[in-house]
Amino acid sequence: MNWLIKTSVTAAVLLFILLMSLGTEYFEEAFNDRIKGIKWSIILITIVSFLAFTIKILSKMTFSSYHLSRDAEEREQLTHFYLALKKDTTIEPEERQLILQSLFSRADTGLLKEDSSPTMPTSIIEKFSGSR
Repeated sequence: MNWLIKTSVTAAVLLFILLMSLGTEYFEEAFNDRIKGIKWSIILITIVSFLAFTIKILSKMTFSSYHLSRDAEEREQLTHFYLALKKDTTIEPEERQLILQSLFSRADTGLLKEDSSPTMPTSIIEKFSGSR
């Protein structure tokens, strides 16, 4: 992800330098001719669209990474809680199943829509053995 940020910033800086070095006279001359004006408009719209798409991808990846780090912290705390609970008291099978399901469920990254995978590894086995 670091390379994507560096590439995007470099592309934006190079675009800025290119546009500033051309000067306003070049654009006035280009947009006086109708064909050149349309060509440059399409080029500029394409570049701006590419930069907007890059910003969208970067923000999505950033929020996904943040969400996954928060999820990992919560699972770490839940693991400490489960081990402390197991050490001090006996755990009912329903409570144990609930905690293990929370620990080993898949984390939603937000990058994929409607991921309907099993929440526990044993659910896969139960799914295939129950259908026979």
